[in-house]
Amino acid sequence: MHGSSQPDTEDCAAGCSRCTAEEPSSQAGAPSGVRMAALSAGFLLAPLALAILGAVALPAAWRHEASQLLGGLAGLGLGIVASALAARRLHGAGTTQEE
Repeated sequence: MHGSSQPDTEDCAAGCSRCTAEEPSSQAGAPSGVRMAALSAGFLLAPLALAILGAVALPAAWRHEASQLLGGLAGLGLGIVASALAARRLHGAGTTQEE
């Protein structure tokens, strides 16, 4: 609807050129394009790289039959936690939202 301050979602789906509703990709601070691709690749590759590093490093330091498995799982866990913390920091999850 063009007369009200809040557009009707049915009318906005039609692609009206005068609609004031924000597109999801135009949110302030949201990553897009190359930055979004780089962040996505980093969040995928960081846990994998740490899992490989753990699977290689722990058997060198501790000779045990399960050291490769434990090193890989520990590295994967650390990578997932690091990626989650980085995502929270980059997304700004610590800010308060108004109701």
